[in-house]
Amino acid sequence: MRAYTVGMSPRLFWWVALLAAVVAQGQTLSPIAIGFQGPILPPAISGSGGSVLFGSSFSSSGVPGAAYNVCTANADGSGFRQLTGSPSATLSQGIESVSLTSDGRWAAYTVNPGNVHEEVHLLNVSMAPAAGSDRTLYVDTQGCVLPEYICVGCVPYTCLRTPHISDDGSAVLFAQSGTPMFLVAKSDGSTPAKLPVYSGSLASSGKRVISSKGQVVFTSSAP
Repeated sequence: MRAYTVGMSPRLFWWVALLAAVVAQGQTLSPIAIGFQGPILPPAISGSGGSVLFGSSFSSSGVPGAAYNVCTANADGSGFRQLTGSPSATLSQGIESVSLTSDGRWAAYTVNPGNVHEEVHLLNVSMAPAAGSDRTLYVDTQGCVLPEYICVGCVPYTCLRTPHISDDGSAVLFAQSGTPMFLVAKSDGSTPAKLPVYSGSLASSGKRVISSKGQVVFTSSAP
């Protein structure tokens, strides 16, 4: 991620940047700005490096909003698309974190739809934003205690965190406040499974924590 100020304006603008270079001794990595989309959430990249997925509060027409939506773009800067249509009434609404499969076909994200119940969604990237491309896999009906004050510019505190999608798009692993901490929601609509983990943290959603064999890696202070 890179930050720039444009002209004399004090406003901070963010870019999605891709380190496009061959990793070899003696070569320099050169960041490529994929496109200006205003404030954004940490992105995820497909296994081939051909596309990126991220949350942005700017629409495809460049209009800023209060809510974040799931967006995608090709690595060469073309093909920007807004994949969801979260309302833009308040800062408390919108996408919170995104994850992408290796082939770039499926995405998972957590969202605050504007009430006390956050949600985990499964998104068909190629179909979105068409009807039927976005499915709700889990709704957090228990909620959690949120801090009364969050500093401006800080990462928002959420009850559902760090969604990670399996490579075939069939399951989404995520963390929830309370115990057990980790849950798995499946695309077949079955009841989400609670993993026997009572203390731990998953890596941010753009990183891989699920192996092709279904193994999960996380950090924990518990013995």
